[in-house]
Amino acid sequence: MVNRFRKGKKGELDVVHMLTHHFGEGFKRKKLGEAGSDIQCRPNFNWAVEVKDRNTVKLKHLFKPNTHLRSYWRQAKQQATVDGKQPLLIIKIEGLWLAIVERSEETRLNSSH
Repeated sequence: MVNRFRKGKKGELDVVHMLTHHFGEGFKRKKLGEAGSDIQCRPNFNWAVEVKDRNTVKLKHLFKPNTHLRSYWRQAKQQATVDGKQPLLIIKIEGLWLAIVERSEETRLNSSH
């Protein structure tokens, strides 16, 4: 059995590397017990990143969310409120890293650039 804390740490480090690759420096994993989201992001990054590397969600749940996905999204929103940012849930599902955001007018406007 895989230690979930070790798996979570590895997932968070994977996400830090992906964010750094795509957006540049300024991302690091928060220490266990720090308030807010899982990843400390640079100041101009408007997203609070919550990371889940679990086997509790399947691709089909993106269309019909299960209890776990709903719980993860609720946690992402709560952490984003603490950080004063928009929620970004990055979750590994069936071996793929996927990003989930809330569709809003602000998101739509920012994605058109």
